[in-house]
Amino acid sequence: MEGKLVTKVITRLAERDGLDCDSIERIRAWLNLLESEFDGFGFCLSEEGDLLSQWRGYAADATGVAIGFSRDYLEEISASSVKENPPGFSLNRVEYTLMGHESKVEPIYGKMRKHIDDGALEISGQRGLLDIRSDEEIDEDRKRIANSHANLALTVLSLFPMLFHLKAQAFSEEKEWRLLSLFIEGVVDKCLYRTSPDRVIPYRSFELRAVEHPPILEVVLGPKHRTPPHIVKAFLKNNGFGEVGVRPSEASYR
Repeated sequence: MEGKLVTKVITRLAERDGLDCDSIERIRAWLNLLESEFDGFGFCLSEEGDLLSQWRGYAADATGVAIGFSRDYLEEISASSVKENPPGFSLNRVEYTLMGHESKVEPIYGKMRKHIDDGALEISGQRGLLDIRSDEEIDEDRKRIANSHANLALTVLSLFPMLFHLKAQAFSEEKEWRLLSLFIEGVVDKCLYRTSPDRVIPYRSFELRAVEHPPILEVVLGPKHRTPPHIVKAFLKNNGFGEVGVRPSEASYR
């Protein structure tokens, strides 16, 4: 269902707002096209550094580690990445509740509704038998509709990052944040590739370079991880990450 929630939220807001059914269906068609034609690269993080379900699901059955990245650091290199390595990436908190979904999407829906009210979905260039407008007036009307249509299209496009910001309530335990880098085939599609046993996976690489804030604040060793904390601390220092706190997980897992 990920990526589909924006369409549901827009539909819910439009119905509540009294938008007519035909306009809602046309907007849904645009959003379905957005979902199918655009993609994004994601790096997923969690506010919870020591959660048993996360160890089970994402850390090689708890033998791995949890890397505690600095939010200040990620925000800093996120801002610079857009200038240095377009399209760069952004850091965003995932929303799980219906209220959270609507609060993120509603400002954009408000802009969409304005463009629709301005004629974005009207059919231009048609003159009825009783239409007394001059050719100049019809041409001005055509330009108004075309301009509103273009503005609506751009506003719908601005919803694209939201596809990756909304998630179902069932996943709320994860308390997820994401680094998101947009991918648009033929427009913004520069990337690298790696292989897995059953697929080829595109990705982008961003260096953890030195800035004002250190990139890593803490490392939590998984319940089944066997490296002594002082060895991990020495490893991080030896690789240029400075003094990083390292501790074993508090979870009991066999």
